Amino acid sequence: MTSAERAALAAESIANYGTATNPLAAAAIATLTTPAAGVYTVVAEAVLSGTIGAADLNNFEVRKGATVLQTIIVPAVTLQRGSVTLRILVNGAQSITINATANASGVAAVYNAALTATRVL
Repeated sequence: MTSAERAALAAESIANYGTATNPLAAAAIATLTTPAAGVYTVVAEAVLSGTIGAADLNNFEVRKGATVLQTIIVPAVTLQRGSVTLRILVNGAQSITINATANASGVAAVYNAALTATRVL
């Protein structure tokens, strides 16, 4: 692959973010809807805000379609960020999401999440 081809692929980035207050288990917080088929480097970031309870600890996960790929470690402390970087192969029909793993604490926790995917192949 030439450097020009690598530069063109690297320019193929997509991003999205979202928030949810007290999401239920499996609720999507941020979604990249069916990116084109290929291999992507995905950066997933998560932050809690609002009033947080113990159930909010590490309650974020990255999914490809319905498959859980990785838990995002986020302390149950306001505005502490967790992130993971993954290499993900998608077939063009699968979304990449950050979801709540379980029901939120129900106190008044706000789940904030962002996804950035850069096509590498």
